[in-house]
This record gives sequence, C-alpha cells and structure tokens, in this order.
Amino acid sequence: MTIKCISNIPTHVDATRRYVGEGTGTNTHTYPITLGSVYRVYGVFKMPNGSVMYLILDDTNPTEEEILSGHGAPDPSPYDAALFEVIDTHSKDWVEVAGTPFTKHGSTISFADFCSDGYYEKLLDEENAALEAFKTEIRKQRSQGV
Repeated sequence: MTIKCISNIPTHVDATRRYVGEGTGTNTHTYPITLGSVYRVYGVFKMPNGSVMYLILDDTNPTEEEILSGHGAPDPSPYDAALFEVIDTHSKDWVEVAGTPFTKHGSTISFADFCSDGYYEKLLDEENAALEAFKTEIRKQRSQGV
C-alpha cells in the first residue's frame, strides 16, 4: 500500500497524538513526514473511535534500501490517515486481526508476521527473524509494484 502526504501539521488531526503518545508531534510544528512524499504502508490500524492510522517509515527512519542492505533497522510509526491520500491499496494477502496491542478494541490489518503477538517489539529489538520478515514485506510490495 502506498500513500501520499497531504499534511504534516499535528493540529490537523488529534488521533496520532492520542494513540501514539504525547511525544509524537507535541514539541514540533510538523510531523517528520514530507508534504507530497509517497510512503509505503506496513500496517493499518482501525481504532475504536473509527479513526484509521497508517504504519509507515517516517523521515526519521533509514530508507528501504538501507534496511534491505542491513544498514539500519526499521522503526515504523502510526500516523492518522487524514494526513494522506491513498495511491495504492494494501496487499490482498494481508490479514485483519482484532484486539492487537496497537488496537486493543479495534483491529490491525497487515502482513501476517506483523499481526503476530510480540512481533513489533522483536522488530524494535532488531531480532533477525523479525527484520527478515520486514525485509520480505518490502521486497513483496516492491515486486507487486506497490
């Protein structure tokens, strides 16, 4: 799934601040995403209040090329869907799981590994299996032209 940034101003939405935490965007005038830039989505969070969040590699992350070559680890962050317009929809083989750690009373749509219990923490801890699953998802989306 790919999306294009149409706003990076925290005051335009409050779901990111509410669900990601007060650290994201509260000390800045803009989020670390670039207007007009296209981002690949690694997960979609459907929140209990009806808002939708996209899990992306924002501008503080290494590039996909750096991640694939082993020169950086991903730290994807969720952002409110209102900040983006959809370019391409998500992969048909993604799964939807209710009640994940991200969306206790909502649901997460992503690749199967991401929806498994403890995956995100393993990714942040740079565990090899988690990193390889993330790299596989990058390669798969690229091969599908997404």
